[in-house]
Amino acid sequence: MSADAAAQPEKVAAAAAAVAAAVGPRTDSEMSSQQSAPVIGVFIQPVDENLPEEISGVSRQQAVLEGISYLAASYIKYIEAAGCVALPIDLNLSEDEHKFIFSQIDGLLLPGGSAEINDWNAPYMKATKLYYELAKESNEAGKFFPIVGICLGFEALVIVASGNLNYFKREFTEDLDRRRALSFTEETESSVLFGWGVFPGDGKKNEPSPRKDLGGKRRKNAEIQVPAPAEDLKSETNSKNEAEAENNEKNSETQVPDRVADAADLATLRSTFAVDRIRQLLGMQPIAYFHHFKLLSTDEFHNDEKLKKEWRLTATAKIPEENKLEIVAAVEHRQFPFFGMQFHPEKALFEHCDQSQIPHSFASVLPSWYIAALIGLLARRSHNAFKDKRLKFDSVAFAFKPTRTATYGRFYSFEQVYLFPQELRQQMRKKMFAGRPSSATQLQQQQQKQLQLAVAADEA
Repeated sequence: MSADAAAQPEKVAAAAAAVAAAVGPRTDSEMSSQQSAPVIGVFIQPVDENLPEEISGVSRQQAVLEGISYLAASYIKYIEAAGCVALPIDLNLSEDEHKFIFSQIDGLLLPGGSAEINDWNAPYMKATKLYYELAKESNEAGKFFPIVGICLGFEALVIVASGNLNYFKREFTEDLDRRRALSFTEETESSVLFGWGVFPGDGKKNEPSPRKDLGGKRRKNAEIQVPAPAEDLKSETNSKNEAEAENNEKNSETQVPDRVADAADLATLRSTFAVDRIRQLLGMQPIAYFHHFKLLSTDEFHNDEKLKKEWRLTATAKIPEENKLEIVAAVEHRQFPFFGMQFHPEKALFEHCDQSQIPHSFASVLPSWYIAALIGLLARRSHNAFKDKRLKFDSVAFAFKPTRTATYGRFYSFEQVYLFPQELRQQMRKKMFAGRPSSATQLQQQQQKQLQLAVAADEA
């Protein structure tokens, strides 16, 4: 070995030390102004037919018997494309454990797959229903929490929202691996996703803002029309630095939404991506990718008074066109930041199977980027936060390694997945909840404290 080669490790170490010295440590003020990436939870689910017959040397049948769960890497990448980090969520956690996770994350993405959704006791449905109710309560209390459902996640949202397990029971194969153009409804103009609606989530129904105030250049805060704030909201005359400082107080019990800043960010997103153009691309070209074998027809939606009252139908698709069957392609809640899409916005960016109909044209990836950016914006409006930064670091998706599931020359659903054997899930669970008392224990502690206070009051 030459002298230069022998000295190379020392040079690398010295260079690394120099970089570390130049970068940090940061001051307290710098740390407080640093905004962490939002955390979006995403369900893992049992191995199913979407995975190949053999996975990492184990047959799919054996993987099912061993209770291995998985999460498609494309959902993780899509969350990361939004500037967020993904937290895999085990469906089989207890209700208390799910509630703790809910308090730590900034939003929830319900992924596609083949999990059972026509049974309230099925793990995917049980967890979806719990998070849906928690998110409703949170938003009603003024603490913003978004949910986005894709494909199976959209279907689960519809069932939970309607309370009707009979939806999505009819199977059909005419929309497996298909590209469709979308048709937009009269309600699209009021939509947050495809129109000019303002952020929901403060207990008020979402109504559109005038287009002239939400497009083009980013206007001054005073020029943006937003819902009139309640009396207890902070003054709009606060400086930008004061607003940011208040927004960074993520651990407080109550949060005051900065509606002016939110409207400005939403306006910037819409002007940057030209939301009218996004809608035009999706409406004029078959670039929305569908891969599902269950459906909700537009007739079913319009005949369901609860759905029609609480949810906005924003986009539909005809499948197949000659039979005039029209299905629901996208919906969003009128009052809360809940969104559902039957199509897959993530696949145009992160799934590349040559045997599939997934579009990869520039026109097809623009809507995918736009939707990802909106998901990131939604998560940034949340004020939940991991109090334990090391726990967050060890729990999010980049702490795990994906497995290749693509097979050359064959159709496949996912090119990479994250596998979660039972042993790994047990380790994740132990790390996440180590030393954390259950809600029953906490209730006992609260009752004991109240009793002590009552006794002290009597003695006084």
